[in-house]
Amino acid sequence: KGMKALRAHFNYISKRGKLEITDEQGQVTSGKDAVRELGDDWQISGAYVPDTSHRKEALHITLSMPVGTNEQGLQEAVWAFAAKEFPDHKYVGVFHGHQANPHVHLAVKVQSRFGRRLNPRKADLQRWREDFAQALRERGIDAQATRQPTHGAVRADQPIWRASPALGRQRKGVLGQQRVDRDRHERLED
Repeated sequence: KGMKALRAHFNYISKRGKLEITDEQGQVTSGKDAVRELGDDWQISGAYVPDTSHRKEALHITLSMPVGTNEQGLQEAVWAFAAKEFPDHKYVGVFHGHQANPHVHLAVKVQSRFGRRLNPRKADLQRWREDFAQALRERGIDAQATRQPTHGAVRADQPIWRASPALGRQRKGVLGQQRVDRDRHERLED
């Protein structure tokens, strides 16, 4: 939310400019200056993005495949997917091939150049999976667009306030305090 967070995100996905950043026009840049210029461009192009904002200004999408996937084909599929789904939006991607699973971090500016805002729903996310899988298959990479429950993956991460009550106590605001109080109450009942 806001340009300050977006700049931090650009630094994170590019490893402070060490990895190449590719934009929606296919231009590839790298370096700290490129990351700074990217932030400046996103802030003033189209709708102005303030340093802090009450609403989401960009989406972060991670598109990944298992170890051994053709990295060039993966990257081509990401760009084909992004061009199809976000033709009127600014977006950048950074390929991470140095970790266990090759993946691309894709940041998409929520507001299009025509002022329309993205507001993805579950059906949109499933369509994105299907479009990405199709783009992979077109490049000879075997891929299926399945949701996590379909292939046996269950995501049951604990909320951070439950996993680490100390962090919950550090949160400011009523909601954070209510969670800490509820957690404390549950421990007393046990």
